[in-house]
Amino acid sequence: MVPFMRGSNGLRRQLDGATNGRVDLREMAQRVSGIDDGIFENADEEAGKRRDHFDALAERADNPIPLVRDFEVHPVDEHVGVVGGFSIGAPATGTVAENLIAAGAEVLCIVGGCGTLQRSIEPTDAVIADRAIRDEGVSYHYLPPEANAEPSPELTDRLEARFDDSEVTAHRGTTWTTSAFYRETVDEIEQYASNGVVSVEMEAAALFAVAEYRGVDAAAVFDIGDLLTAEEWDPGVEYENVQPKLLDPAIDAIHDHLGVLVDGS
Repeated sequence: MVPFMRGSNGLRRQLDGATNGRVDLREMAQRVSGIDDGIFENADEEAGKRRDHFDALAERADNPIPLVRDFEVHPVDEHVGVVGGFSIGAPATGTVAENLIAAGAEVLCIVGGCGTLQRSIEPTDAVIADRAIRDEGVSYHYLPPEANAEPSPELTDRLEARFDDSEVTAHRGTTWTTSAFYRETVDEIEQYASNGVVSVEMEAAALFAVAEYRGVDAAAVFDIGDLLTAEEWDPGVEYENVQPKLLDPAIDAIHDHLGVLVDGS
């Protein structure tokens, strides 16, 4: 997940913090579901590619700005910066969003990963979320239970327009945000797929809720990591990693939203 943000000048501060303990998710997942170790080997390779791309993008930024604990904002230009390397899920996303907003960010866009629920969506496509089903916990601390978790319409329109001009086909629709990675049940998958929900992920609802509560603009775009249907799970280990191709259209959409003219946009 990569939030982009504006207003980096207010980020020249750093808070002390401690590292958290880490769980061996590989061992846990194998114990729960009997997943073959080869899946994890491929997943490790893909994760490495994503880290390499973020590192390459970060090298474009001069003077990374310390944020909170070990996080840094890497300015792409004077208007937009990139944060990466934080954990998955709604709590991590909500926390990073709060820190960025407190530091002066006015626009946030996650470039992340999701599973698709629709066979018509190709592994090399992307998903632009225009609503998030709130099946996590963070959003309920920011919005009433009956409220929708939605991105900023204008920013989402600009994101869609930029992808229309890119090499990546993007599908706009509802996403399902869950905090229970191993409780995406067959009944839920079948119901949401039949309702036209395009993806499942772990961040969008939290980002949208925090952004609405704090009065900033937010959007989300995801690459396809796997396919979930009522009949099967395709873990996507053979899928091409297209996430790097999502970054420039997202940056350009933020420039458009801010009314900023940048060479090459």
